[in-house]
Amino acid sequence: MKRLDQQGEYPSRILDELGNRRLAGLTLPEEYNGRGEGLVELALMIEELSAACMSVASALGLHIGVAAVIERFGSDEQRDAFLPKMATFGTVGVLGQSEANAGSNKLEMETAAERQGDGWVLNGHKQWVTNFYDADFVLTYAKTGPDEAAPHNISAFLVPTEEFDRENDWDTLGANSVKSPRVSLSDIHVPADRLIGEQGEGYTERGEIHTGVNVPARGVGIARAALEDTVSYTSSREQYSQHISDFQGVRWEARWQNVSTQLDCSHFEQLTALIGATM
Repeated sequence: MKRLDQQGEYPSRILDELGNRRLAGLTLPEEYNGRGEGLVELALMIEELSAACMSVASALGLHIGVAAVIERFGSDEQRDAFLPKMATFGTVGVLGQSEANAGSNKLEMETAAERQGDGWVLNGHKQWVTNFYDADFVLTYAKTGPDEAAPHNISAFLVPTEEFDRENDWDTLGANSVKSPRVSLSDIHVPADRLIGEQGEGYTERGEIHTGVNVPARGVGIARAALEDTVSYTSSREQYSQHISDFQGVRWEARWQNVSTQLDCSHFEQLTALIGATM
């Protein structure tokens, strides 16, 4: 895993194996070739993957989130066309939502879609689209109504990756094996049947999808791995004929207990919230 990140090597074999096990469809119903699991299982899987390689967890977690949107709000034809192959990572979806001026507040996005003939014409950009280079389509959010209608003025579209222009590859810390480039759209025609859900309701519909738990799960996994590696290193590294874990500054008991306790609390608070959400 370290080599993958240092060399920026795409983890294709790992993602292919996860797809073969249908973990790319972890939360999809079995009728769409998924495993039919819930959010708790999703959080546990993403936490474990993040502890080993956050890039893998990120690509998989976002893909699962895109599949969840299609499964929940897509038409029967869209579900049949995309979900069975998404469950095995045979078809890969990525998320296009954040923009340069629309980070936490997605209502500020500038990407727009105008109705034209039998489809839509999209213009705009997405600031970072994780796993773009291996993806087949981007679940792209764009304004289809006036700002005064917010939050009922944003729609979601499935746009093939080849329709985007790459503008920039970001240097990402600890996530070099799966790139997250800035991409743009210029007068791209999207057929009407690639609209997911109701027109103008993409933003509100997304609020009903809870696969975003993969993000805090990644944080817990990374923190756990960092703590485990630190304990391992300080317990084996020696200076002045003793392990450095025996030095006062390192073995300060309250500090280590606090980090471990915070990590455990984050893990259990996350699971408790998910269990409550599914009851």
